[in-house]
Amino acid sequence: MKKSVQQYLQRYAASETQLLQDWPASFQRAMLIPAKDEPSSLIENCQRFCTAQGNTLLVLVVNQGDSQDDRSQNKALWDKAKKSGKECWQKNHLHLLQWPNHSALLLIDRFSQGLAIPHKEGVGLARKIAADIIAHLIAAGKINSPWIYSSDADCAWPCNYFDSSELEGAGHGQSNVVAAHFAFEHSPCDDKSLDKQTRQAITEGTKLYEKGLHYYQQGLAWAGSPYAFYTIGSCLAFHYQAYCEVRGFPPRAAGEDFYLLNKLAKQGNVAFLGQQIIHIDSRLSQRAPFGTGPAVSEIIEKKLLICNYASYHPMCFYTLKDLLQDPLKILSTDLDPKIKSALENQGLQKFLRHLKQQNVKADKLISEFHNWFDAFHSLKFIHYLRDHHYPSIPLQEGLAQLERWQASVNEK
Repeated sequence: MKKSVQQYLQRYAASETQLLQDWPASFQRAMLIPAKDEPSSLIENCQRFCTAQGNTLLVLVVNQGDSQDDRSQNKALWDKAKKSGKECWQKNHLHLLQWPNHSALLLIDRFSQGLAIPHKEGVGLARKIAADIIAHLIAAGKINSPWIYSSDADCAWPCNYFDSSELEGAGHGQSNVVAAHFAFEHSPCDDKSLDKQTRQAITEGTKLYEKGLHYYQQGLAWAGSPYAFYTIGSCLAFHYQAYCEVRGFPPRAAGEDFYLLNKLAKQGNVAFLGQQIIHIDSRLSQRAPFGTGPAVSEIIEKKLLICNYASYHPMCFYTLKDLLQDPLKILSTDLDPKIKSALENQGLQKFLRHLKQQNVKADKLISEFHNWFDAFHSLKFIHYLRDHHYPSIPLQEGLAQLERWQASVNEK
């Protein structure tokens, strides 16, 4: 076991990992799902999938914030899960249940009185608990695959979900891939408790939000950013060693997926698994303070369409491209004023002092820049340009301009 893995598991991993000393079973692979106020049908969906895959451990963290009083929906999900198989191991609030075809469910209670998650740590802590447990079991030789699969309760997974040549090669040291993001698309809303018009509004609003996600990723890719990847917690896989080296998921109420991938991308490559498409339910959700749920709610409330749904002006990506084509221009005195003001706002002078103090050699300057100007700084850079120079425009217009730029590059 690498020293960094051992140190993480001993010093920084969730306390639940300390309960695994007499863990009784081995599996080929493991995936995690945080579940908060989810319908009981989740258990049937997960059991069906894991049974079909075989030899799969699902780590399900039933959770809610400590400021939430109503536990009824989580209790119903818990009771359904407890009845889904024979309990073969239990330690405190961890329960292992046998499922068919050598699969199993590790059920973790983080919703009951005294076990609820601090509201500021939210889904980030739920994911961290599950991922830390899987990392511990991989390190102990109880799970064969070195990859941790992170998903969500609103997903449907393809039959080839675990079959990826990119990950298999990386798992044997044949590439520098440390994480991967699955292809995804949102399925139509099928909540039968809602009328047809509401379901259609949710479906269309979610598809519009999805177009915005694609637009941002494509804009970063066109600009040449090394951080041009999606960051959706339900569509991730990452190598357990790299996960431990960056000290795991940050315990936060939202954005934990973004921050984890931002750290992992500095350890190696983030692959895109375009052949495996995860289908995500279109639904309204307020489980996190920002993200798909709140964004779709706003789209529906304001009756936004692609012609008036505001998104980044493409000049934000154009300016980013100008910077990334020659990052060393930050050392020059004739740096574009727009770029300079955006970088100054993010601590450019502090970074330049770091380069000087560390006596960074010329051949290391670009890698040092990209280590500093990461996914978080790229987002802040674009937000600064939006707020001070290039106000948002309708998504339809931004997509059209970006497509024209992409076409002109392809023609050359």
